[in-house]
Amino acid sequence: MSGQAAGPYVGRDARQFAERKARYGGRDWVVWTARAGERCCAPLSAGALKAAMLDHGTQREGMLLIHRNGGEAQFMDWADAVQIRRNLRYFG
Repeated sequence: MSGQAAGPYVGRDARQFAERKARYGGRDWVVWTARAGERCCAPLSAGALKAAMLDHGTQREGMLLIHRNGGEAQFMDWADAVQIRRNLRYFG
């Protein structure tokens, strides 16, 4: 599968998967609940965060940002996600 872009991981254990990958993989991850109810996660990037924001919606419980240093989770609402996405686009 090298050379192919990986889509989001979907499953009931998405949060645990993201925590493990963040802790040992050295990347931040975003975790959200899709409109259909399934849990999803993806490595943090401007594109992945935008997809998570659109899939999650504005009127629901917050998304999670899993940090790479220890796998700590941070809840974020729509405004936080917009600010983080803006920072990712301009500062890498």
